[in-house]
Amino acid sequence: MLRTAGRAIHQHCRQRVPQASTPPCVRHFSAGGGDRLVELSTKDDYVNFPREKSVLYFTAKWCPPCRRIGPFLAELSEETPAVSFGKVDIDDNEEAAQMAHIKSVPTFKFFKGGQEIDSMSGADANLLEQNVAKLAEA
Repeated sequence: MLRTAGRAIHQHCRQRVPQASTPPCVRHFSAGGGDRLVELSTKDDYVNFPREKSVLYFTAKWCPPCRRIGPFLAELSEETPAVSFGKVDIDDNEEAAQMAHIKSVPTFKFFKGGQEIDSMSGADANLLEQNVAKLAEA
């Protein structure tokens, strides 16, 4: 079990569970489930996505770490209305992946005021949550 921002989360599925118990996960999320996590399926979607306070998530369907972190990001997107969240599948939107110089997935790029201020690669839920919180407070 992983503790992140005062929440108890099973490592294998990132499901929130009561802190007093550790039952097996019964609820699994579908990747990219949140309404606030916008699918950027074309080059124009990527180019026109607002970058005032935003996170762009680069992923692939075949990527196991992406499938693990995607539902967690969808939850963060629902919990963080001050930040815009976009999702780019590198196989479906190769032009956007090339424009962003993506070398591995999952990759997250953080924007403020139209400028990229940070990025991270990998499925580290704690680091992702910290970076989103820092962006939301900025």
